[in-house]
Amino acid sequence: MFGSIVSSRMRHKLFLASSTLPTDDSQASNTAFLSPYLILGCGVGMVTFPSCLGLMQVLVFRPLRLTCALWGASVLGLVSVGLSGTVASTCAMHIFKFNMGLGSSLTSYGILESTLMYGATSSLIFKCLGGRFSSVLPSNLLHPGAFAREGLSASFNYASNKQKRSLRMVGKKYGCHTCGRRRLKTKDFIADHQPPLAVIRERMMTRKTWYDVIFRRRLRELKFYPQCNTCSDTQGMHLRTAYRPGFRVWKWRHIVTHSTALRLYHLYLPLPVLMPYLEGLFVT
Repeated sequence: MFGSIVSSRMRHKLFLASSTLPTDDSQASNTAFLSPYLILGCGVGMVTFPSCLGLMQVLVFRPLRLTCALWGASVLGLVSVGLSGTVASTCAMHIFKFNMGLGSSLTSYGILESTLMYGATSSLIFKCLGGRFSSVLPSNLLHPGAFAREGLSASFNYASNKQKRSLRMVGKKYGCHTCGRRRLKTKDFIADHQPPLAVIRERMMTRKTWYDVIFRRRLRELKFYPQCNTCSDTQGMHLRTAYRPGFRVWKWRHIVTHSTALRLYHLYLPLPVLMPYLEGLFVT
């Protein structure tokens, strides 16, 4: 409903604006005239979308210690993707208007309508490209990371050679499960226990509280995930100090951001900007 309202208003404004441009009243010349400005605006949106997602990781989620392992991380990720898509679409539209010299001739539609359309369309495209909303949040070294797609059943022993070969293939396909670094940027992948063995030993030695009894808090199934050397070293350093009595641990050490690890679902497809233009150009 909101999309049709915004499209009709923008179509009307684009028709009024295009009547003042130096064209020969043909669709071909109008398309050739407007296309460079649309490409420029969409290019700005493609840079803005992943940049906003990365900034929210570093400036919002990490200071608040919100990671992809939390309950409700998908809801936070949906909000993050929707806001980033809205900002990217707004930037793309304003760049288009600025270069066309239209000023405020396309700003009469409702802010709420455009925000809902931009956010919903960007979230839908993100999901169709294979993204998981929880994956836009930082990773937690004590849990499967944002890029944990396929894990192998594990035991308390180290990974066998066969499991290591399988994990190399998984790592080559999806990257490090914590930071997303792929095979080209790391020498090899390490079989990472999740949950870490130190966490399992600590919970087994700790007396159960009323919370554990009522909610039956149990350890997840033990699995192997591919992890790069950098994340493995950081995880080991954190585990060596986190359970040491009387040792103060830096509260952000177990949180790893991955703002530069881009995937296909980080691609911004500017349908909220293109659809009203195409309707106004080709629908009579």
